[in-house]
Amino acid sequence: TGVASDNSTHADSNEVNPEALYHGNNITSTTNPRLVAGVVVLLFLILNLLGNSVVFYVYRFRFKPSVFSFYVTVLASLDITTALTTMIIDVIIKMRPLDENVLHLPSMCKITHFQVYSQSLISGSVLTLIAYQRYRKICHPLQ
Repeated sequence: TGVASDNSTHADSNEVNPEALYHGNNITSTTNPRLVAGVVVLLFLILNLLGNSVVFYVYRFRFKPSVFSFYVTVLASLDITTALTTMIIDVIIKMRPLDENVLHLPSMCKITHFQVYSQSLISGSVLTLIAYQRYRKICHPLQ
């Protein structure tokens, strides 16, 4: 009649049911469906740290000091801080086994969300300052 006898999956739900990964107390061969996402976030973390470190070094030590180079170094350091504080926590959360409850996730999620939102607000403010500085240089070059 089309009705599945296994209660571990739902036909009307698109969500992954963690109970479907278990057979009694034994974990099946697919222990962590979030592992791929954790590896992708880890790769983005490495790229973020490498790219922003190069930008910070070049604009801080190789270019002539200016207002623009100051803003870019602040932006790169904010991105590095965001990566170190939030992406590492995200990798830890995604790569831990589903049955492992060693982390206090509700508080970590709140801290991570606060850091992401506050650092995004600060980065947006720095980008606004860069846009204003460019506007002044282009539209009012002699002032």
